[in-house]
Amino acid sequence: MMRRKHLGRKPLYWWLFLVGLHLAGLLLYVLYIRSLITAAYQGEAPDWFTQLIKGLYPRFFTEQHRFPMAFFLEKADQILLRYLLFISMAGGVYYFYTSYQQPWRKLTQPQITPQQAYWLRIAWVVISLWAAYDWQGILLNMHRAAAFYAPISFYRLYPVFPSKILIQLCWWGWLVATLLSLTRWKTTLWTSLSVGLFIIQQGWLWGFHKMDHTWASLNYMSLWMPLLVVQQQQAQRKEKTFFPASALFLIQVSIAFVYLQAGLEKLLVGGWGWLEGATFRTFLLSAQTDMGRWVAQHDFLCQLLPVLGIIFELGFLAVFISKFWRIIWLIAGILFHLGTFLLLGAGWYITPWTLLYIFYIFPQKNSHLAKPV
Repeated sequence: MMRRKHLGRKPLYWWLFLVGLHLAGLLLYVLYIRSLITAAYQGEAPDWFTQLIKGLYPRFFTEQHRFPMAFFLEKADQILLRYLLFISMAGGVYYFYTSYQQPWRKLTQPQITPQQAYWLRIAWVVISLWAAYDWQGILLNMHRAAAFYAPISFYRLYPVFPSKILIQLCWWGWLVATLLSLTRWKTTLWTSLSVGLFIIQQGWLWGFHKMDHTWASLNYMSLWMPLLVVQQQQAQRKEKTFFPASALFLIQVSIAFVYLQAGLEKLLVGGWGWLEGATFRTFLLSAQTDMGRWVAQHDFLCQLLPVLGIIFELGFLAVFISKFWRIIWLIAGILFHLGTFLLLGAGWYITPWTLLYIFYIFPQKNSHLAKPV
């Protein structure tokens, strides 16, 4: 039996206080906040709440002429539900951290060699180059549709679509920084610059409200690449054969949570109707692929496949349970994305999602790639 080692466990009254606080907040929302949202929709809310909505959701007073009140109440309910899900997951992680220190360290600090880290960095560079090699041409062509550019998030600080010169400078800067990130000169700087310029270009594309999720996992996991470089360099300076690569764990978590988020969003936005065979058949017939049309003729497959897809996305965290489940889920991931292409015409036979699986199957200690540098 696994020995439980408690570290800094909080007393019972502390947990009861947190639970009571959240229950009080839930009652406040149900009994008061929802009525304020209704009053705001009718133009009768207090001034302080109206100003709060203008700051948090400025489009509310425009979209209220397009959507019924139930639409906004449902969105508010989803925000609350997302918060409760986040709190539940955070509580589960904290409990695991405080109760099982040895498995926690083994999970969050995978032991790899500096050479393995370098191979993973090469893989990241290759995938990034494949992802964005044509972005310069795409962004330059988008100038013909610049009038439709609507920046998102912090891109609103520069609300004008970038000039052609800026696009070219950004793309070439990203290309040079990405290649130089594999050298030993200012490695962390070049890696950070590559990540930043990649995300900037992705944000420009998203400004046309065409959310291409092909690069979602690559975006998130790239944020941790500079940390992997730092940890690799520290291990090399100390001449370590193996080092605890917490950055690798963070990369793995980032990829897994993109899958989890995708599954949750389907259920939160589409509801259980997402799992209905008729819904899936509609997507298949809209895509008009040969295999999609064939599957659409079979009720059993139309019901089974979306259920399996949701189970795969929501259960992707199983890659952290054991090597067996990791292999099962990665094979399922390859089949999932292959099916998405063949049935719905989305993606291709090879996608960045599956290429990034290399970060889950890095060489083990007995691998010929695990030789110290």
